[in-house]
Amino acid sequence: MIKQFFSVLEITQTHIKLAHAKISPSVRAVVFLGLKEIKESSNEIAAKAIKELVSDSKIKTSSLVCIFARGSTIVRNLRLPSQDPAEIEDMLDFQIKQQIPYPKEDIISDYIISTKHKNGYADTLLVTAHKDVIERYMQILNSAAINPEIFSISSIGISKWYNLHRLKIGRPTNEAVLLVNIDSAVTDLCFSQEGNLLFSRAISFGTNELNAEKIEGFLEQIHLTLTTYRKEKINPEVSKIVLLTQSAKATFLSQRLNSEFSLPVEIINPLADIPTAKGTLLGMAAIGDVSFTAVLGLVLGAKDGELNLLPETERQKQNMKYMKKEFFFSGSLLILTLLVILGSVFLNIYKKEQYLKNLDIQLNGVAPIAKNVDDTTKKLELIKEQLDYSNSGIDVIYELYNLLPSSMSLNVFNQDEKGNLTLQGVSSQMSDIFSFQSKLEKSKNFKNVEVKYASKRMTSQGEVTDFRITCQTGE
Repeated sequence: MIKQFFSVLEITQTHIKLAHAKISPSVRAVVFLGLKEIKESSNEIAAKAIKELVSDSKIKTSSLVCIFARGSTIVRNLRLPSQDPAEIEDMLDFQIKQQIPYPKEDIISDYIISTKHKNGYADTLLVTAHKDVIERYMQILNSAAINPEIFSISSIGISKWYNLHRLKIGRPTNEAVLLVNIDSAVTDLCFSQEGNLLFSRAISFGTNELNAEKIEGFLEQIHLTLTTYRKEKINPEVSKIVLLTQSAKATFLSQRLNSEFSLPVEIINPLADIPTAKGTLLGMAAIGDVSFTAVLGLVLGAKDGELNLLPETERQKQNMKYMKKEFFFSGSLLILTLLVILGSVFLNIYKKEQYLKNLDIQLNGVAPIAKNVDDTTKKLELIKEQLDYSNSGIDVIYELYNLLPSSMSLNVFNQDEKGNLTLQGVSSQMSDIFSFQSKLEKSKNFKNVEVKYASKRMTSQGEVTDFRITCQTGE
């Protein structure tokens, strides 16, 4: 199903932000930017603000990303001695135990590989969030009848926005920059290189704190962040500071940053040059000094297969909803096609019957035509029987999807008309095959489960086990 709109929702301490972009094969264009202030940090108020924004936009999105604050997560940039996803995941499990102050069962994590080096190493950005944080966001979104496909963080969107900007103005350098994105209550400090987020930190300074009295504390926090960034020897040196804000205080802050850190400072207004479609509702007057950088970065630059902190249970729900929609759409199209075909056939039959009645005296001459009509009707009945989806096996596929271990893959799935099912594939662990057999035996959808063979062999990536399992489906 083709997605017409892509949407990004950001929930901060003070505001709810929403952007819709219209998708075309070559470009995305913003068609709506909306903002609601929330003066109390409660789930009910946030959900109400989201509903109002969605209503104001008059757009029902087909795909939505939810951004939550960088300060609610732990981000680590790691250089790992592998580029194989399976090996990286094992290494990250170890890193989580060593560096994250929560039990693994209490967090949700994901990663992206930012850079692959010729020596076989990979720079990997690990992001973790406590389940309580994710669950709060899910409660707000559920109350607002919103089903997100992706949970991302503000730092990812800010880095993406700057990358889109530098490509647009023709600046394909590999310099590392410090992006200072100032929002109403929080400032994101993001270190980016060639569109890749290297390191980030959120500090509790917003546009209201950018004055002569509080500027020293703001600068001190940037000093601490730069010191932490430079401690990691894998991080490249920063060549300049990019100030992302539409605030009138930008010039004052730029001068202080330049004198304090002896680095060139560039001021960019993220709202200055947005690709928009006809009839776009931007509402710039209501936005004021509130930052839309992260929202714009993701609504214009998000791609499939990127960082996602959405809980696995929610991902499965989204996949099932998508599958149901696809099956419903395909089934409806098939039924409509069959109705047209059958209508055409029966209309043809009716006309022939009338013709035969009028030409009864020539019955012998038209007998072959009548026989062809009879044969056609039988074939249509056979087609109708074959297209009966009452026992399509969708439940079986879904059950296998839930039971199949991640270490196993199937290359043969064969179910005959009697319900005999053959599964054949490869597993990196022999024990997982028999564990999978045990799960099948416990399921109400399978019986007479038998491992026909499990044979080990060596490949270029190590030892694997070929297997074949047979069983019967149904209760």
